[in-house]
Amino acid sequence: MNLNALKERGAYGEYGFFEALDFTVPDPVTLQPFCVVKSFMAHHLGMGLAATNNYLNQGVMRERFHRLPMVRAAASLLEETHLSLFATPSRRGYTIQFKNRDLPQDGGDAGRQVRTYGLPVPMSNYLSNGGYSLLVTSDGDGFSRRREVMLNRWRADTGADTGFYVYIRDIGLDTFWSAAYHPTRVKPDRYQVNFSAHQARFLRQDKGIVTQMEVSLTSICVTMPLSCRRNLAS
Repeated sequence: MNLNALKERGAYGEYGFFEALDFTVPDPVTLQPFCVVKSFMAHHLGMGLAATNNYLNQGVMRERFHRLPMVRAAASLLEETHLSLFATPSRRGYTIQFKNRDLPQDGGDAGRQVRTYGLPVPMSNYLSNGGYSLLVTSDGDGFSRRREVMLNRWRADTGADTGFYVYIRDIGLDTFWSAAYHPTRVKPDRYQVNFSAHQARFLRQDKGIVTQMEVSLTSICVTMPLSCRRNLAS
């Protein structure tokens, strides 16, 4: 019986059977390929009653579950074996030494950097002050929302060009581009996006002109100040 098998594996304690046997985590002390979850939960007695009912009625619980179309549709998955992506060094008797590591005390937000454009799945940054929300991607798409009202439409499509954009025009060269990669998709000479908890900063260089746009929130709107300068070294 299952109960006898559990007892033989050490799953029985002073107050009855323990909570479970976890076969996804080996025991580093006994070197067994499982760990005994040593806890007792009264509300799980229902599982024991269902198991007893199933045994006394020749597997009636299995039959009830497999009558459901949803269960029958995924029945083939029960034939798959368990594959773990994690190593189990305790099976070979290895000892893992953990080292203490001091955490930085400044509490600052290092943020994230994206140094390319046109990613298959662009990175995104979500800003909110509780009443106004803003999402912006590393290519410059996004949406803004004031409480329950969408101020800028949004489509989860990297080719849809949905958001709010700033354009730069060089009259001398008779050309233009956008402060972010989208929507013009003009390839910059240099491109970098910095995401932090309070803003998204877009830096790019095109034909010797360096632009920086900072996207952030106030209590009632989005601010997108843009600065331009000529890179004399280019």
